[in-house]
Amino acid sequence: MQCGDQTYALSVKQLLLRGAVLRNTKSAFGMVVYTGADTKLMQNSTKSPSKRSSVERKTNWMILAVFTLQVLLCFACALGSAFYSDYLSDAWYLELTNSPVVDGLLAFITFIILFNNLIPISLYISMEIVKFGQAYFINNDLLMYYSKTDTPAEARTSNLNEELGQVQYLFSDKTGTLTCNHMRFKACSIGGLVYGQIDADAEQLAEKFPSDIFTQDDEPITGSDHNVRRRTSGQGFGDSDAEGNPPLLHDDDDTFAFTDKHLIIEGLQNFEKGPVIAEFLTCLAVCHTVIPDYEEGTGKEPLYDGESTELEIIKYQASSPDEGALVDAARHLGFIFHYRTPNVVKVKIQDEDLEFQLLNVIEFTSSRKRMSVIVRTPQGEIKLFCKGADNVIFERLASDQPYADVTMSHLQEFATLGLRTLCIAVSTLDPHVYEQWNRRFHTASTALVNRDQQIEQVAEDIERDLMLLGATGIEDRLQECVPETIGLLQRANIKIWVLTGDKQETAINIGYSSNLLHHEMEVMILNDDTAQGALHGLDSQLRSHPDAYYNASLVVDGSTLDVILGSQVHEDLFVQLGKKCKSVIACRVSPLQKADIVRLVKAHLKVVTLAIGDGANDVSMIQAADVGVGISGVEGLQAARSSDYAIAQFKYLSRLLLVHGRYSYGRISKVILYSFYKNMVLYLAQFWYCIFNAFSGQSLFERWTLALYNVAFTLVPILLLGLVNRDVDERLVCTQYPQLYTSGQTNANFNFRVFFGWFINAIFHSAVMVLGVFIVYASDNVDSTGQVFGVWDIGVVIYTCILITVTLKLCLETNNWTFFHVIAYGGSVFTYIVWLLFWNIIYGWWPFPRLSLGAEVHFSLYKLGGTAAFYFVLLLVPIAALVRDFAWKALYRMFLPRLYHIAQEVTVRPLSPQHSKSSHYTGFAFSQTTEAGVVVHGTHGKKY
Repeated sequence: MQCGDQTYALSVKQLLLRGAVLRNTKSAFGMVVYTGADTKLMQNSTKSPSKRSSVERKTNWMILAVFTLQVLLCFACALGSAFYSDYLSDAWYLELTNSPVVDGLLAFITFIILFNNLIPISLYISMEIVKFGQAYFINNDLLMYYSKTDTPAEARTSNLNEELGQVQYLFSDKTGTLTCNHMRFKACSIGGLVYGQIDADAEQLAEKFPSDIFTQDDEPITGSDHNVRRRTSGQGFGDSDAEGNPPLLHDDDDTFAFTDKHLIIEGLQNFEKGPVIAEFLTCLAVCHTVIPDYEEGTGKEPLYDGESTELEIIKYQASSPDEGALVDAARHLGFIFHYRTPNVVKVKIQDEDLEFQLLNVIEFTSSRKRMSVIVRTPQGEIKLFCKGADNVIFERLASDQPYADVTMSHLQEFATLGLRTLCIAVSTLDPHVYEQWNRRFHTASTALVNRDQQIEQVAEDIERDLMLLGATGIEDRLQECVPETIGLLQRANIKIWVLTGDKQETAINIGYSSNLLHHEMEVMILNDDTAQGALHGLDSQLRSHPDAYYNASLVVDGSTLDVILGSQVHEDLFVQLGKKCKSVIACRVSPLQKADIVRLVKAHLKVVTLAIGDGANDVSMIQAADVGVGISGVEGLQAARSSDYAIAQFKYLSRLLLVHGRYSYGRISKVILYSFYKNMVLYLAQFWYCIFNAFSGQSLFERWTLALYNVAFTLVPILLLGLVNRDVDERLVCTQYPQLYTSGQTNANFNFRVFFGWFINAIFHSAVMVLGVFIVYASDNVDSTGQVFGVWDIGVVIYTCILITVTLKLCLETNNWTFFHVIAYGGSVFTYIVWLLFWNIIYGWWPFPRLSLGAEVHFSLYKLGGTAAFYFVLLLVPIAALVRDFAWKALYRMFLPRLYHIAQEVTVRPLSPQHSKSSHYTGFAFSQTTEAGVVVHGTHGKKY
């Protein structure tokens, strides 16, 4: 933007969005830059990735199979019609004037119409209603409601409910997903000395990482090349010392957990490290983009001498929790940042308000991994303060660095303790050199093409020859119940991959503390950024672990992944090795690498994947996975809004998968299979009847009653089963037997073998319906008045038997019974009886005889009800059809029990104390390995 002789850079940083608040200025000049299709809303309304569940894809193939069956049936019936047309050509009363070929073609069209509902058109309606209800249950589950932030779970789509019950691989971010993303300043290394308190957790970590770095001593620990001061117990800043002196710091902020008075003492008394400490804290107070916010009131701000003064309470508005924690730490340590304009930063140090002229800000990006500010100090010097990742800062240090080696060892220790680390560095710039560089930087910042790339290139020229001051350690605590949740998911046979941008040591530490890694687990580390080295590492690990499943974890860094991703050979070996491991941790990975890893596993292993994250950098990973779960966390709602399901805490993921996901998969599977079954039974009965009527195309059922089959008589029961059916209590899945979740991973409830079994059962039931009725009425085919029953009367009997049979079949498939089940199941049959009574008499008083409503079945039920054969058939035929189903279920439960059978028996008949004492197992043990069998102790006293 040109304003007089000045050119100003306009970027996204100058864009005011809806809800923006004007600060540090009374007015601002503005102009509208985006309207219409160029607005942020329209530009970001990109097409969402299309996701379909594996159940839905299989359903489409099943529909295609049923359609093929329908065509074959029509073709067979057309051939039969053509044969009988030729065979009965002498029967003049049939008026067969066409050739057999023409009659066959016409018959084919007739049978297409006759069997048109063999494919259940109501299936998709039933599925959508059931999925909508399942999503409603997720949204209103109080056990997934987070009261602290008033955030319920949210199903942003209902198409993937059943996919939640089939997840095999879980990809998780770390910061904000496994951790709280609530940063606390815990420790720092300045000038080769460590300041800060190490919590009692160090003892536990020492067991996991045998090392001497956890030595507990208030005195310096003398090493070969440096001194390390530690305080694992003793006075905190908010406490008086043993002599009753006032506290050095008042710690009333949850973002500050720093407890080491030596830092203040050495800074005050001008020890050798005093200037370095002051420069370090100045960098924390100046190098940032934080905005101070004031609240009227009184608060105590700490000063060097331990006294306090009445000040306005300062709250910092930071773009990231890390940055806010660092600035807040400087405030607690006496370097109080309290004022900011685009050109000035003011810091209060020892009652002196110092003004730093802000010359340039080179902001943090995911590619730069660092941030720098150039300021003119109150003394007139031009300094560059820089903070960033250790690998980036160390590359830009000057040759003579007295603290580099010791700081690197401290960084390793911080990371081992699970702290997030940043390096702090400074350089003093020559004014002449700076003026030349500033002109280039201004040109790059106002460029219209490739502005970011040009800024990065110019920044490389000034961010060099840095002087290392030290490093910071920030704690990001685990969320509640993360270890328990990961343990449950692993017992449910879900492979967990953690993809994080943190250091390798930090990632490994979080792995141990979150239950992702165990003492007895082997940890394989791949750190080689050369193609040959990575290939050798992958191959050697595969050769040393020939087993299909190994109790190990793989740790790989981002530079190694750069080599692996993109090479077919490397990718194949990497996926093979990851498949054998119980967990995988990828550290120092970029957002693009996260998405690439998810796509890689999906493409090679053909498994159902789930990705969970909380920030904008996780969006690509969430959208790449089969199911994306976003956490409504500190980093905003971008991940939640781009996800398929949103939750407030990681701990709710176990309930989302093990309860809602498993129930949804089992319920929708039965809805689909039963919908195919009930239509096949009805229309295959029509096919059997065609054999008896010379394939004439005569319908067996009255058309209006036939149309109401899917709409009124069988719809509500299957919807109820799809919404509330429970095979086991949800508490068993979430606590005792998460292995029950494996039924969805193996597609045990919904596959073509199961579909074929339901299809064979439908053939059997339809044949029993037709043959059973025909056999009974072959010898008793007259009513009480002596009239012979016609085809419509027999059709009413068969239709009634079919409706009773499919309803009883649904009763066998129902696992839990409530009052609503009785009403729905009994009500469907009752509705049919009421309809039949009404429809049998409507023809007599219908004022429009041309419509002939109910003429075919006029008084059929009344004639049939006067014979004993009708009631005998209604009782005998459904029992004859379903006795096989009942016997099969009983034998299967007794001799080939599945996991849910055992869980059901445990719920009804828990183990006796005597049995618990005599057996090594206190419950039922299920091996997660594919080689071991399932050890179950059933109620029959046998082992299977």
